[in-house]
Amino acid sequence: MLVNVAVALIGITIFLFIFWKRLREDYASGLIFETAFYILIGIGLVQLASFKTFRRLVFLEQVSIGAAAGLYLGILRFKLRFYESLEALIISLLPWLGLLF
Repeated sequence: MLVNVAVALIGITIFLFIFWKRLREDYASGLIFETAFYILIGIGLVQLASFKTFRRLVFLEQVSIGAAAGLYLGILRFKLRFYESLEALIISLLPWLGLLF
């Protein structure tokens, strides 16, 4: 169990770094990290909700729904460009998901 927590923390750190690196030239670091935390909170909330109510959701569906909700909130709040943010999200989620599997 401790290994799972360590892998998750390493994956989240890699996610945050890559997400920041992809968007750092166009946006301030505060906006980037706040959007990234919206994404992480969205993923966490969907996973918590799936434990209680939506038991049939697969892990990748949980991550997709939560990340999309967090990214949507970040785009609306900070007026980020959609395709650039979506590209950064997908590229930064891949190593994290690779570590988890």
